[in-house]
Amino acid sequence: MFRPDRAIMHFLFLMALVTPALSADGSILTLQDAMTLALSRNSSLARSRYERENLQRQLHLKMREFLPQVELGYSGNDSVTVGSSDSRVEKLSLGIDQLVFSGGRELARVRAFRRELDLKNLTAAAEQDSLMHNVLLAYVDVLKYQRIGELTEQSYQILLKQKAIAEKEYDLGEIRRIDYLDIELEAARAGLSRKETAQKLLDSRYALANLLFYPLEELPLLSGALNENYQGRLLEQAVSPAFIASMKELARSSNRDILESQFQVLQARQQLRESRFNWIPVIQANADLSVSGQEYPLDEPAFSLGLTFRFDVPLLPSTVNMQAGQSNPEEYNRTLSTTTGLADNLEGLRDPQIAGNSLSLKKMDWDETRRSVAFQVQSLASQIELSGRDIELQRERLTLLEEKLEILEMQMSLGEITRLKLVEAQVEYSNQKIALIESLVKLYTTEESLKQLCGLKSDPLDEKGLIL
Repeated sequence: MFRPDRAIMHFLFLMALVTPALSADGSILTLQDAMTLALSRNSSLARSRYERENLQRQLHLKMREFLPQVELGYSGNDSVTVGSSDSRVEKLSLGIDQLVFSGGRELARVRAFRRELDLKNLTAAAEQDSLMHNVLLAYVDVLKYQRIGELTEQSYQILLKQKAIAEKEYDLGEIRRIDYLDIELEAARAGLSRKETAQKLLDSRYALANLLFYPLEELPLLSGALNENYQGRLLEQAVSPAFIASMKELARSSNRDILESQFQVLQARQQLRESRFNWIPVIQANADLSVSGQEYPLDEPAFSLGLTFRFDVPLLPSTVNMQAGQSNPEEYNRTLSTTTGLADNLEGLRDPQIAGNSLSLKKMDWDETRRSVAFQVQSLASQIELSGRDIELQRERLTLLEEKLEILEMQMSLGEITRLKLVEAQVEYSNQKIALIESLVKLYTTEESLKQLCGLKSDPLDEKGLIL
């Protein structure tokens, strides 16, 4: 009589040969440990963290542009004139420059920079979620092939037993040679399927080890097993139009691709606004305070106050300077100067048109991204519904095949059917169990993909989840 525990031992022995899974200390890797390893060893996440830290520092430095610029100066002038007295002048000065008005340009740039930092943080969070998603699916993939390997090994051992019985029956002349060869062929196919499954298990372990930056030969065995009674977490909601609508709305506010496109639209809109209002001047105030004299203590104070207006208009960009002050106790002055560039800043003529076209393109990309994500949500929800129905039918078929197999075994013991027919039924039953495992994993993968698309967090340790 066939013993499943012996089949499982055969499979584990085969797995040990093709996958050096067990580490020297016999450790076991849990899903939580795998995710922690992936987060701590992923170089892309580390680079992103350093980039965001640099952007944060740059943002702090940009705030410095709203504060006054202060300069301290000292000069000493000693002159010797032939036939005249020598002169010596010492001077200490303090200069202050302050941005008074820029039409909101600097504030808009800081806000844009902050939005870029927020987007970087969001992108980093999305990359982390994506890595966790990939680790979860790779982990499930390994568990899937482990379970399929067990089922394949069980089927192979059953076929070997049936082949041995058929060989004796053939020697006794109880069955035809063609029936014996068919049974032998089924056993050979099962042996090949066992090797293919072992190779797929090795490939899946390599994929997981690669995500964890872990040497394959040191990757421990995984803990947990697949829940073959898994009923899906989104099956009931997937058929509801309200659920699909809510997932689409959630994706609009949380999907990384949509948020990136939205950020590009905001940036392009700000560039268009700046290009249209280049006639608004940038006003800079400055103050210079000084004291000079031939010897200390210095006793000749002076000061000047001024405003600078800069107009970055096309063709005729201009700068106007106004200064008023006192150069010595008996002298006051006031100056007005202006400079105008001729046929300069020509790119400003086309800036509004270019910025407008860029904004239109960014809006088109944004709309296309939203439509694409909405379609993906609809498609994934439909796939979940279809997968649920398919799994239900497969479970019903598996029950029928199990009943059929029991009947055939009884008929075989009574000599009413050939052994070949029983072997074919056993192979069909085993294949159906494998198909059910693959369908469960497909359903779980689709559900997790929908969650990731909409920015939802997964709970892989859920008691009713796929992983036990």
